[in-house]
Order: sequence, then C-alpha cells, then structure tokens
Amino acid sequence: MAGAENLGVLVLRPDGEPADADQRILERAALVTALLLLFRRTVAEAEGRVRGELLDDLVARPLRDTDALRSRARRLGVDLDAPHVLVAVGDDAIAATGSARQRVLSWATTYASTRGGWPRRATAGWR
Repeated sequence: MAGAENLGVLVLRPDGEPADADQRILERAALVTALLLLFRRTVAEAEGRVRGELLDDLVARPLRDTDALRSRARRLGVDLDAPHVLVAVGDDAIAATGSARQRVLSWATTYASTRGGWPRRATAGWR
C-alpha cells in the first residue's frame, strides 16, 4: 500500500507454518517492491512531463531557439528531423463522459505509444 493506493500483493505459500523470519522477509520484499513501483511511476511521470513540455513548446509556441529545442529533443531520444504525426481529439470527445471519453483517451494513448509517439493528454494551453 502507498497511502490509500493498493500497489499489489505478494503471496507466500510455504509448505508448512511460516517461520517468523519468512514473515519478515515477505514484509521487506513487499516494502522494497512498493518502493520500486513508486520510483518507476515517479520517473515515468517526470519523463512524461518533460516530453509534454517539449511537445507544448513545439506545437503551441513560435520557434525561438531551435538549437535548444533540438538539444532537449535529442536528450529524450526524439529526432525532430524525422516525420511525426499529431493526433488531435476534438472538444466533443474531450467533453464526453464515462466510457466514451475513456475509449477515446485509451485509443489515442495506445496509438501513440505503439508507434513510438508521446502519449499526451490535453493541457490547459491547448486542447
């Protein structure tokens, strides 16, 4: 558990009654696993923010310092000279509720990630 979020479950199935040492090992393994999951999620969220900021700068702002943008993109493994596709989802899909909105977001995210793209949800700057 991390706060109120259930990160997963580790199960120990000993042949007999588990020893106290087994219980402690399981508890430590659960703690280490939870920390690794949180660390990976934090890294992924930070990378997503950095990619999102780059995408925002490329799409929503006039190009000012192309060398700086190219440098930022290169650090993220993005080749700005390669062809790219932008998938835009209309306001009606964004405003949809329930399963329709979830299907649109799921499709767009899957489409982008399976093609080496940057899954990015709309931000306040552009929708």
